[in-house]
Amino acid sequence: METDGVLLLRTALAVVLAVPVGWDRERRARPAGLRTHLLVAASAAAFSGIALILTDVVDDSHARLDPIRAIEAIVAGIGFLGAGTIFISRDKVIGLTTAASLLATAALGTAAGMGRYLLAIGLAVLIIIVLAVLHLLAPDPVEEPPPPEE
Repeated sequence: METDGVLLLRTALAVVLAVPVGWDRERRARPAGLRTHLLVAASAAAFSGIALILTDVVDDSHARLDPIRAIEAIVAGIGFLGAGTIFISRDKVIGLTTAASLLATAALGTAAGMGRYLLAIGLAVLIIIVLAVLHLLAPDPVEEPPPPEE
């Protein structure tokens, strides 16, 4: 049985693991930075953990509780959020990597929220490799941030 304390620790782990991902986006002045990535990881962990708790609490053969539905909702919500980070500027698309990093961070948070710690840690490492290490090999073609909103 999942407890609130365990869920809170899982959410905290998701936030800690998301720090380097958000920091990478923040230092590159991307549309979604540190705070956004931390909130995505925390909310994904919390929602997936709550889904597990509800699955354990409701023991009714007529109830159809499925943690997969929570994951589907997380993915849909992150898709909406990620779409807001994508811009077209001078015939170039800006923000796709940030949108993808939000989705990856949600996966990291979901894994942590469901108690899959090794998977969450592994995802965090892989995301950082893709964002930071591969950036050194193939930098983004457009390094300028989108224009500030007025």
